[in-house]
Amino acid sequence: MVLLSEHHPLTMDTEVSAAALRQEQVLVTSDDARSKAMEGAVRHALGGPPALTMPCAVQRDTLLDMVGLGFGVTFTGAHALGAFYPGVCARHLDSKRDLLSYFAFWSPENSKPALRDFLAMANAPGAA
Repeated sequence: MVLLSEHHPLTMDTEVSAAALRQEQVLVTSDDARSKAMEGAVRHALGGPPALTMPCAVQRDTLLDMVGLGFGVTFTGAHALGAFYPGVCARHLDSKRDLLSYFAFWSPENSKPALRDFLAMANAPGAA
Protein backbone atom coordinates (compact mmCIF):
# COMPACT_ATOMS: atom_id res chain seq x y z
CA MET A 1 0.00 0.00 0.00
CA VAL A 2 1.13 3.53 -0.71
CA LEU A 3 0.20 6.31 1.73
CA LEU A 4 -0.37 9.77 0.29
CA SER A 5 -1.77 13.10 1.39
CA GLU A 6 -5.54 13.16 0.90
CA HIS A 7 -4.99 16.18 -1.40
CA HIS A 8 -2.46 14.40 -3.62
CA PRO A 9 -3.61 14.06 -7.28
CA LEU A 10 -2.76 10.33 -7.27
CA THR A 11 -5.55 9.65 -4.75
CA MET A 12 -8.14 10.00 -7.53
CA ASP A 13 -7.62 6.34 -8.49
CA THR A 14 -7.92 3.26 -6.28
CA GLU A 15 -4.53 2.03 -7.55
CA VAL A 16 -1.39 4.07 -8.09
CA SER A 17 1.01 3.05 -10.85
CA ALA A 18 4.63 2.32 -10.09
CA ALA A 19 5.64 4.70 -12.91
CA ALA A 20 3.75 7.59 -11.28
CA LEU A 21 5.35 6.87 -7.91
CA ARG A 22 8.84 6.99 -9.42
CA GLN A 23 8.20 10.75 -9.81
CA GLU A 24 7.52 11.20 -6.08
CA GLN A 25 9.53 11.92 -2.95
CA VAL A 26 9.42 8.80 -0.77
CA LEU A 27 9.73 9.23 3.00
CA VAL A 28 11.34 6.43 5.05
CA THR A 29 12.45 6.21 8.67
CA SER A 30 16.17 6.80 8.99
CA ASP A 31 17.31 3.76 10.96
CA ASP A 32 20.29 2.77 8.76
CA ALA A 33 19.49 -0.92 8.31
CA ARG A 34 15.76 -0.32 8.00
CA SER A 35 16.03 2.59 5.56
CA LYS A 36 18.46 0.70 3.30
CA ALA A 37 16.16 -2.34 3.24
CA MET A 38 13.10 -0.17 2.63
CA GLU A 39 14.84 1.81 -0.13
CA GLY A 40 15.73 -1.46 -1.85
CA ALA A 41 12.18 -2.79 -1.53
CA VAL A 42 10.72 0.48 -2.87
CA ARG A 43 13.17 0.51 -5.80
CA HIS A 44 12.25 -3.10 -6.60
CA ALA A 45 8.48 -2.53 -6.32
CA LEU A 46 8.61 0.60 -8.47
CA GLY A 47 10.93 -0.91 -11.09
CA GLY A 48 13.50 1.80 -10.44
CA PRO A 49 14.38 4.48 -7.90
CA PRO A 50 11.91 7.21 -6.97
CA ALA A 51 12.75 10.83 -7.77
CA LEU A 52 13.98 11.24 -4.18
CA THR A 53 14.16 9.00 -1.12
CA MET A 54 14.18 11.05 2.05
CA PRO A 55 15.27 9.28 5.24
CA CYS A 56 13.65 10.99 8.24
CA ALA A 57 14.89 10.62 11.82
CA VAL A 58 11.34 10.34 13.21
CA GLN A 59 8.93 7.70 14.48
CA ARG A 60 6.42 6.15 12.09
CA ASP A 61 3.53 8.28 13.42
CA THR A 62 5.47 11.46 12.71
CA LEU A 63 6.37 10.15 9.26
CA LEU A 64 2.66 9.67 8.55
CA ASP A 65 1.95 13.19 9.82
CA MET A 66 4.53 14.41 7.28
CA VAL A 67 2.74 12.46 4.53
CA GLY A 68 -0.57 14.03 5.58
CA LEU A 69 1.02 17.47 5.31
CA GLY A 70 2.18 16.72 1.75
CA PHE A 71 5.94 16.27 2.28
CA GLY A 72 5.99 13.00 0.32
CA VAL A 73 4.59 9.49 0.15
CA THR A 74 5.46 6.31 2.03
CA PHE A 75 4.66 2.61 1.88
CA THR A 76 3.16 0.16 4.32
CA GLY A 77 1.65 -3.28 4.42
CA ALA A 78 -2.13 -3.58 4.46
CA HIS A 79 -1.89 -4.82 8.06
CA ALA A 80 -1.02 -1.29 9.23
CA LEU A 81 -4.22 0.30 7.91
CA GLY A 82 -6.29 -0.12 11.07
CA ALA A 83 -5.20 3.23 12.51
CA PHE A 84 -6.60 6.58 11.33
CA TYR A 85 -4.10 9.26 10.34
CA PRO A 86 -5.67 12.65 9.57
CA GLY A 87 -4.98 13.82 6.03
CA VAL A 88 -3.56 10.45 4.87
CA CYS A 89 -5.08 8.19 2.19
CA ALA A 90 -4.04 4.63 1.40
CA ARG A 91 -4.04 3.33 -2.15
CA HIS A 92 -3.01 0.02 -3.69
CA LEU A 93 0.26 -0.04 -5.57
CA ASP A 94 -0.26 -1.28 -9.11
CA SER A 95 3.02 -3.10 -9.59
CA LYS A 96 3.74 -6.19 -11.64
CA ARG A 97 6.73 -6.96 -9.47
CA ASP A 98 6.72 -9.27 -6.46
CA LEU A 99 6.65 -7.32 -3.23
CA LEU A 100 8.28 -8.31 0.03
CA SER A 101 5.73 -9.68 2.45
CA TYR A 102 7.75 -9.03 5.59
CA PHE A 103 10.91 -7.52 7.03
CA ALA A 104 12.86 -8.67 10.08
CA PHE A 105 14.93 -6.24 12.13
CA TRP A 106 16.78 -7.10 15.28
CA SER A 107 19.71 -6.02 17.35
CA PRO A 108 23.01 -7.73 16.42
CA GLU A 109 23.54 -8.22 20.16
CA ASN A 110 20.43 -10.42 20.36
CA SER A 111 21.81 -13.89 21.00
CA LYS A 112 18.52 -15.72 21.55
CA PRO A 113 18.65 -19.06 19.71
CA ALA A 114 14.91 -18.88 18.94
CA LEU A 115 15.47 -15.71 16.88
CA ARG A 116 18.21 -17.34 14.81
CA ASP A 117 15.99 -20.41 14.27
CA PHE A 118 13.04 -18.24 13.24
CA LEU A 119 15.12 -16.21 10.76
CA ALA A 120 16.64 -19.37 9.26
CA MET A 121 13.16 -20.84 8.83
CA ALA A 122 11.78 -17.59 7.33
CA ASN A 123 14.64 -17.42 4.83
CA ALA A 124 14.35 -21.06 3.78
CA PRO A 125 13.39 -21.66 0.13
CA GLY A 126 9.63 -21.81 -0.27
CA ALA A 127 8.94 -20.12 3.07
CA ALA A 128 7.21 -17.12 1.51
